Order: sequence, then C-alpha cells, then structure tokens
Amino acid sequence: MCPETTRNPIHKVLKIVYLIKTLFQNQSDIYITKTAGEMLGWLVLVSKWLRGKKVVFRMGSDRDTDLRYWKSRSLRLYLLYRLGLENCDLILCQSDFQQAQLYKTCRLIGKVIKNVFCLEPGYTHIKDYVLWVSRCMALKRPLLFLELARRIPNEKFIMIMPVNRESKVYSDERITALSRRIAEEAREIPNLTLIDFVPFDEIQSYYNHAKIFVNTSDFEGFPNSFIQACMGRTGILSLKVDPDGFITKNNLGLCCGDDFEAAVSFIQNLNSSMVYEYGKNAFDYVSKNHDIRKTAPRYVRLFEKLLQRPDDGKSKMIQIEEPALDFFRPNFALAVEEGNRIAAENVGAADTGGMRNKHFKSGMKKGMETIQSKGAKPARSDASQSRNDKTGWSGVSQGKKDKPGWGDSSQSNDQLIYDPTAYRPKKSRYTAVYRLKTMLGDRSRRENRAL
Repeated sequence: MCPETTRNPIHKVLKIVYLIKTLFQNQSDIYITKTAGEMLGWLVLVSKWLRGKKVVFRMGSDRDTDLRYWKSRSLRLYLLYRLGLENCDLILCQSDFQQAQLYKTCRLIGKVIKNVFCLEPGYTHIKDYVLWVSRCMALKRPLLFLELARRIPNEKFIMIMPVNRESKVYSDERITALSRRIAEEAREIPNLTLIDFVPFDEIQSYYNHAKIFVNTSDFEGFPNSFIQACMGRTGILSLKVDPDGFITKNNLGLCCGDDFEAAVSFIQNLNSSMVYEYGKNAFDYVSKNHDIRKTAPRYVRLFEKLLQRPDDGKSKMIQIEEPALDFFRPNFALAVEEGNRIAAENVGAADTGGMRNKHFKSGMKKGMETIQSKGAKPARSDASQSRNDKTGWSGVSQGKKDKPGWGDSSQSNDQLIYDPTAYRPKKSRYTAVYRLKTMLGDRSRRENRAL
C-alpha cells in the first residue's frame, strides 16, 4: 500500500464503510482488539451500541494509557480511541504497571492477564550467540545493538529486524532511512549477522540457541520476545524495559536502567554457568506465568461472565423449617441473598459503605421482584403469620435486645435462626468519631468542674 493511496480521503471513507459493513455482517458475540486507535471506537459504536455485542480491549503497550500522545497524533483518532476506551466492556492489561497507569491517567479499571504461549518441554541447546529480535522502528533503538557488537568483537551477534514494506507505518521515510542505515553499518561489523525476515514457526529456534536475548527498546508493554526467550531457556539483557520488574525479581538476567556501559560489561563477563542459571530461571518463570493451559480458563470465565444476562443470576430460594426467617417485612430474607450477591459483585472489597448500600438496595428490589413473580414464600407458622399481618415482624419481639437475623430458642418457640447472608448496615465511621469527641468533651468538662 503506497503512501499516496493511504492519504487519499476517498480511500479512507471507503475503509470506514467497509469496516462498518463487516461489523454488521459478523455474528460474533464478543469482539476483542489489541489495536489502540480508531478501531476500538468503531467497535464500541457499531458492535456494542448498535448491535448490543460485547467489546474487549487488550492493551499492547504502556503508551496505550497516554491519552496526550494520541491527542497529538490526530483529533479524530483521539476522540474515537477515548470513546472506545471509556465505553468498552472489559480492558485487559499485560502487567500490573499498565493496570496502575490506566487508573492513574484514565480512571479506568482493567484486569491483568499475562501473555500466553503453548509451551513445549524445555530442552537445553547449544548457546553460541547474542540475539536481538524486533521491528525496524526508532523506539526499538536498533543502533544500540550495533554498538554492542562493535564494542565486543569476540562475541557473535545475530540481529533479526523485519521491515514490512506494504504497511502504512513502514512506508514512512524515516523508517526507510533507518533500515538502510542499519543495513549499511551491519556490513562493516564482521561479528554481526543481519537477517531481514524469519517466519514465525522458525523464529523459536533462534531463541533456543542464544546465550542471551537483548532488548534495547525505549518502552514496551510485555513483549512476546521476552516470553519466547524464556521458552528457549535464554536469559534477558534489557537496557530499559522490565515489566513489573520480572527480570530482576526472578533473576532472569539484567535490566541496566538505560546504562549502556553496564550492558557491555554484562556481556563481557557472561560465562556458561550464568547462561545456564538464567536459562533455567527463565523457563521456570514462563512455565508458571505464561502457559496457555493455565491462563485460558481465566479468559473462559471472563467471557462467560460478559455473556450472562441479568435474568441468569436468580437467587436460590431459602427453605427453612419452622420458625421462618422473615423479618421487617414478608419475603425480606428471600431477597437478601440476591441483594448481598449483587452488592458483592458490583462493589469491590475496598469500596465504601454508601456504594454497598446503594447496590444492596437495587439487589433487594430485584430479588423481591423475582420472588413475587414466582409466588414463592417461606414456610411460616400461624403465629408468625398473624404477627406479620400487624407488624411485619416474624419470630422476634419488639424488645431492644432482639436483632434481625438472630433468635433465642430459650425464650420463645418462634425464634429466629441466624442468617449469615442477611444484611446488617454498619455504622458510619463519622458517627463513631463524633460520639468519641462528644464523650471526651463531656469528660473534660466534668474534670474542669471538679477542679
């Protein structure tokens, strides 16, 4: 695709029309995209709002949370991306850092699910070179790898840098100039081999036989190249990128903090025992955290939850022998389980009491509607039924000592059974502070009078 064709406004309009047509024709229930840009906005507009489908955005880079960057690119790009980001049904992050940045910059909550691969049994291979694999882009800083090869002439270096000439991104003159410069300089470095392209099904062999994998990027998300290196029992040398500090925490190699001299020293001092130790730790890490067999069930549960309809979560009826568990008003206990469940699902453990009360009341209302529509009522004695008709209470006296959800079998035959799902609102911490201050004030005044 040539640049002239891409800049043609008619061509842009036709692309959007074709995209909308494709989205209307597709019958999928969930749409997942890793593209941070206009695509996310169009998915929300067409698939979610017009067709009632679910949209999931999976972040690919730490820069996906930087709305200022996208605004500097294009106003239309920024508006569509922000629309999609704020209205999609689920955001998946690659690391805890991305999750924190997403909330810090956008006030949005995402779920962390790490990248996955189909792992095969790890075998020890002959390690005989330093490897670099990435695209030809300025943010990948490939020139630094060339400098590493110059500084360490006794080591063999392999650089795999594909350039997709048909892509709009790679049609940029700066990218073309960068690829030409790297190709020219690589010819002058005898211990460096530059490879233009390797098919995906063959690339793993290069990771398997590398002493160390080098990353020189300015920023990343969680690169798949890190996982592939770990799958090949190969340690990692990163100049700057260390998602969630996993290289340092698991002793997989070294993150230099953008110190080039530290990277040179690390490769010069690398020996066979270090290569083996880093490789072993790398494979142990990837087996525990990035095996698709362990992570796939999480995706299944999330997608099943997205596709659940509101009527699917019906409350289980509480069947209790005499006496009945109904207080305040008939059928309250039957709705309380639904209220607690909905409140727990909609409000996190660290949420405030006010939000919990709000969601609980909405759940209570829904539970009561469910019960009334089914015509179900708990088993009650005649005595409790007569009291319900007058007071709305069952199996409990109007005394101060009695509390909802509790019963005393020694005092009455119409006792209540404690229900752990019953909701008992907590006192506000502001009320407690006020009472404490009042008590302290009364005490100080009494002491002053005594003096």
